[in-house]
Amino acid sequence: MDRMVQQDIVQVVSPLCRPYFSKTIYGFTERTPEKAVIKLLEYLNDGSIVAHRI
Repeated sequence: MDRMVQQDIVQVVSPLCRPYFSKTIYGFTERTPEKAVIKLLEYLNDGSIVAHRI
């Protein structure tokens, strides 16, 4: 029952909040983890991010 109520709330509130999310986030949007990894690899390949070995 709790899960059903949570899902009902998400379905109502999510469309209201979505326009305020940053365009660069990958959580809580229709962007997938795979797309986040692809974007990270693009940044690494073009030199925008420098990977450091720890």
